[in-house]
Formats: sequence, C-alpha cells, structure tokens
Amino acid sequence: MAVDGTITDEYVQTGAEQGADVILTIDANLQAVTEQALRNNIEKIRRRSVLEQPMMLLVEQWLL
Repeated sequence: MAVDGTITDEYVQTGAEQGADVILTIDANLQAVTEQALRNNIEKIRRRSVLEQPMMLLVEQWLL
C-alpha cells in the first residue's frame, strides 16, 4: 500500500498442504565466512576476558 492509501500490490496466502516439503539452503561460501567470523569473535571475547579478568581463567580451569 502506498502512503496515500493506494493499493500497489496484493499477496495471496494459501493453506499448507500435508506432505509438502520445504527445503532451505544457504550458500556454502556464505556459511564458511559466517562460521569463521563467529570463531574469530569468540576468540576475541575470550582473549579480552582473560586480559580483563585473569582470576576468571583460574576459576574456569579449576572447574574443568
């Protein structure tokens, strides 16, 4: 719908059909880049935590 109230498009929704499958995919390169970014950020957080709270490292090692 446009700002002035004019209908610009119409969406039709149909009910689900039993037995119909939906397969979702993600680009393998996108997934690899995302996983690496996540690993990098987790490692950065761990390094910062160790520097800011050295006692926490001792507690974590003791608990393991």
